[in-house]
Amino acid sequence: MMSQTNAAYSRFVNEYLKVMGPIVRRNHGFIDKYIGDAVNPPEIQTIKRQTQKIFEDAARLYAVREFARAKALFEQVLEDLPGDLASKSYILRCDRYASEDLPANWDGALDFDFK
Repeated sequence: MMSQTNAAYSRFVNEYLKVMGPIVRRNHGFIDKYIGDAVNPPEIQTIKRQTQKIFEDAARLYAVREFARAKALFEQVLEDLPGDLASKSYILRCDRYASEDLPANWDGALDFDFK
């Protein structure tokens, strides 16, 4: 069960992203991940820093519909960081979108309907 503090924080983040998400997309940007408080063991933090550029390059490729190339880079991140849920999520989306005819106005955004 979520504590009152965590629940309030969750509400704050959701409200913030509801406002900022459309602004970011209108300016041709994307939110590739939300780190939260980024509390990870030091060894995980080190690996995340080491793979950050690869992840960012993959996210840029995803945004311009280069799904095969993006997937390869996300898989490279997973080699060093097997538990990276963001990379796993992007890989699934790369597989999905690579086989779909996307509309011209596709912006890569994914609306979450869960917490």
